[in-house]
Amino acid sequence: MTLGSIFEMGADESSSYCITILASLTLYYVLWRENKRRAALQLDDEEGDKLAFQDLTDKENPYFRYVL
Repeated sequence: MTLGSIFEMGADESSSYCITILASLTLYYVLWRENKRRAALQLDDEEGDKLAFQDLTDKENPYFRYVL
């Protein structure tokens, strides 16, 4: 799909592509900002090793980093 073919689509189709692209960029920014915030925390590596194999969510584990 080329950029020109997006302009030739109907309004419904092209708006759904724009919404998808906007949502993807927003999610990328939010996760990038969260990784940056977590990198600034002063964390102990030994504590990270203890938490590595516990069943914690990404919000519960301060050592978790999102892959971008």
